[in-house]
Amino acid sequence: MTMPSPITLGGRVFTGFVLIAGLGIVAVPTGPVAAALAKDREHEKEVAVSIICTHLQPA
Repeated sequence: MTMPSPITLGGRVFTGFVLIAGLGIVAVPTGPVAAALAKDREHEKEVAVSIICTHLQPA
């Protein structure tokens, strides 16, 4: 069973608005969350490298 597409102009405008709003609700928070995760991962790499480097230095 397929979903019928909107026939009237009002239905098409409403559907377009709901589509754009739904994408915005998902897409807008995704950018800052991904940036924060990438920054945290880079920080973890730096910490791991500094720990390894301090253990490899001669005493």
